[in-house]
Amino acid sequence: MTYRRLSAFSLTLAAGAVIVAGCNATSDDQVTPPSVLGMTATVMPAYNDGEEQIYQVKTPVSLPYRRPTAAETAALGPQDPYPHYPFLQKSDSLVEIRYTISNLDTTPHNVTLMLDPWNEFVRWVPGLVVGEDDSIPDESGYSKVVLVPAMSRLQGTITSDDVDELATDLATVEYIQAHPPSASSGDDDDDDDTGANLDGLDNHVFDPQNRSNENDPLLVGLIPAVVPGIVGFDLGLRTSEQAQLAVEITVEIQDLNGNRVLPFGSSDPPIGEPATVITPPGSKPL
Repeated sequence: MTYRRLSAFSLTLAAGAVIVAGCNATSDDQVTPPSVLGMTATVMPAYNDGEEQIYQVKTPVSLPYRRPTAAETAALGPQDPYPHYPFLQKSDSLVEIRYTISNLDTTPHNVTLMLDPWNEFVRWVPGLVVGEDDSIPDESGYSKVVLVPAMSRLQGTITSDDVDELATDLATVEYIQAHPPSASSGDDDDDDDTGANLDGLDNHVFDPQNRSNENDPLLVGLIPAVVPGIVGFDLGLRTSEQAQLAVEITVEIQDLNGNRVLPFGSSDPPIGEPATVITPPGSKPL
């Protein structure tokens, strides 16, 4: 990650994405136009118990993968745990995300950058686990806490390995919710509470310290052999205090299949945001 001090920097902040012009690399590669998400000092807390506050903003970012043709759809056979075999698989492309987080305030902020993924079947929507003593947000698909100095920009990259892990984790949670394991197989102490058990497993899957290639004993038999690709995500920023922030991202996609990415400038709609939402069953909306 690198820092840059802001100089004569201005940006109209809005709790939504702003799309500007972009370009593509080759016929099989594409760099998306920038997406920009802003947090203003007037954003109300998403959670406030009088002692702790959570401020966050999110916006959807759809990636330019084409929809299957009628013939391609008809050829997609069954594949557990999905409604059918995925048209876009994780192995069809390499995706890298570059981001710049800007702090417009004269004080530093700890900022959480979040990506909550979609595949062609489901969206991951984390909520809030409310306990007796505290309340903890569910894990986002990808999250990274960074300190952004006053009036500065921080730049970084979410690698293709990170995005592949995001796809695998979403598929794993999809499998867990379709085939709930017994309560005793989870990491929750209450073996009589299947909902809490699923909450713990879902959050364990998305824990930033957990990687799907580490042979985690809790996830044996729960990672699907076929993993759908990520077709988009909810981009988010979170802080524990009011702040004036912005994040700008661009996404570079290498089409390894050769015919999954829409041509640059195409007016055809992408696969887009799925209607089905999955979230830990014991969580409250955040």
